[in-house]
Amino acid sequence: MAKGGYILEDSIGAPEIILIGTGTELKLCTKAAAQLRAEDKNVRVVSMPAAYRKRLVVEASSSFGWHK
Repeated sequence: MAKGGYILEDSIGAPEIILIGTGTELKLCTKAAAQLRAEDKNVRVVSMPAAYRKRLVVEASSSFGWHK
């Protein structure tokens, strides 16, 4: 915990998707990762302790119109 988050489940090779959970959400992340792996996706699950309140997540993606 001294270094922040850690990899709970790693991908084989470079991850296509990184799922980040902060506690109870980890169970959902691991279930989602299993489903995605069944679809041949490289998925990494990261545990990020909730004790760290200052976070910034940056995602390069399309807005899909949600900003309107």
